[in-house]
Amino acid sequence: MLRTDVLLRIFCLAAVFATAAVGSARAGDPSKAAAKDAKREADRHFKNGVTLYKEGKFDEALAEFERAYEIAPHPLVLYNIAASHRELSHYAESVAFFERFLAEGEGKVPAARLATARRELDAILGRVARVTITVQPSAGATLVVDGKDLGAVPSTPVILSPGEHRVEVRAEGHQPAERTVRVASGDDLVVDLALEALPAVSAEPGPGPELAPAPGPGPVSVSDGPTVGARARPGRPALFLFARRRV
Repeated sequence: MLRTDVLLRIFCLAAVFATAAVGSARAGDPSKAAAKDAKREADRHFKNGVTLYKEGKFDEALAEFERAYEIAPHPLVLYNIAASHRELSHYAESVAFFERFLAEGEGKVPAARLATARRELDAILGRVARVTITVQPSAGATLVVDGKDLGAVPSTPVILSPGEHRVEVRAEGHQPAERTVRVASGDDLVVDLALEALPAVSAEPGPGPELAPAPGPGPVSVSDGPTVGARARPGRPALFLFARRRV
C-alpha cells in the first residue's frame, strides 16, 4: 500500500518536472536551446527512474533520479532519491535526502507534500538506530563505519540499520580505536572511543655503517726488464734486484 501511494506521487512529480522544463524554455532563459535540451534530458532520466521504480528496480531507478538532479536540480527529485534509498534499506542516505527535500522544498513545494515527507521520514526513523559517536581527543578524528569512510566524526547521531556494525575512529599520530555494536530499531545510544597516541619516534641518529679496513699494499709488479741476481754470501740471504718500468 505504501509503495503504491509513493508511485502515484512520483508520477505526479514527473508531470511537475516536465512542466517546469517547458516553462523554463518559454521564459527565454540564456542559452535557451541548450537549457531546453538539458531539461529534456533531465526529464528523460526522471521518467526512466519512475518506470524502474515501478518495476522494483530501485538501484537502477536511483541512478536515473541522481542523473536527473545532476542535470536540473529540483527539490522534487530529492524526494524520489530518498524514496529509492529507503526501498534499498539505505536508511542513513534516505534520512539525509528526506531532510534535504524538506529544507530545499520550503516555499517551492506544496505544504501538503512537505507534511507527507515528514511523516515518511518519521516512519524511517522508527526503523533505525541513532548512534552518537564521541572520541577523545577529537581533533582531526575521522569516522569509518563498516569500512566506509564518513569523514569527520559528526556531532549529530549516525543512522544505522538494525544489525551488527563496526565503528572505527582514526586520527593522525594515534592508534585507531574501534567497537562492534549491535543495534535494533529505535535504539538511541552513545559509543565512547578513546584514541591512544603512537609512541614517539627517537630523533637520535643510530650508529653509522661500518667502514671496511683500508686495503693493504697491492702485489709488487714485476717488470719486463731483466732480473739481476747476486749469489748470497755464506750466512746471508740471497738478494734479488728488480728493474722497475715507469709508466
